[in-house]
Amino acid sequence: TDEAWFKNEPGKNFNSNTNAEFWKNVIEWKKIESSPERRVSEIYNCLWAKTFREANAGDIGYAMICYSDYPAARKKGEVLVRSKCLMKGDECCHFEWTKKV
Repeated sequence: TDEAWFKNEPGKNFNSNTNAEFWKNVIEWKKIESSPERRVSEIYNCLWAKTFREANAGDIGYAMICYSDYPAARKKGEVLVRSKCLMKGDECCHFEWTKKV
């Protein structure tokens, strides 16, 4: 559940131990839209997706890495729609976050 996932705030701890240089080596992304109500972005290269897919384990990678984006969005009071996902074989990850109404 979301409560179990965020009990110890793993995202907060993870992000506090990483810097911009780390992310430059892990993902390449582009902001498409950003407003207080809605954010849209795409990731074109992802080290995690590349690694898991090369090991024919995209399903495991999705469960371990990608799925956590949904409870993270709910924790922030947002709804996430991801219409494309590198881990599932798409050409990019397409994210749309909107504030819950």
